[in-house]
Amino acid sequence: MDLDKKDLCMRIFYEFKNIFEGIYNLLKFKLYHPYRQEQELLFKKRLTVCESCKFLNPKLRQCKKCGCFVDAKTKVTYKTDKDGLAIAYIDPYDNEVLYACPKKYW
Repeated sequence: MDLDKKDLCMRIFYEFKNIFEGIYNLLKFKLYHPYRQEQELLFKKRLTVCESCKFLNPKLRQCKKCGCFVDAKTKVTYKTDKDGLAIAYIDPYDNEVLYACPKKYW
């Protein structure tokens, strides 16, 4: 497997990891009251940004830029950079920072 295929596989792995984590956190948010109170403000802030973004497909509630479903993606726990923007992951091959929001809106 060459570097490009490895890179693509890594990116796909992290995207699926983030999707599943988002679904887990969405369920946790709906079912576990203490967690919901703790995270509600952050989730609402992210969701508000996504809902006002020109890249949102409102019927599917999906980002046209990255393809993620915003109701799940906004509930993923991300590391943040020095500016407080959510980092999806750091590419292990070139240390490129890939942001959770591809337009770096949150």
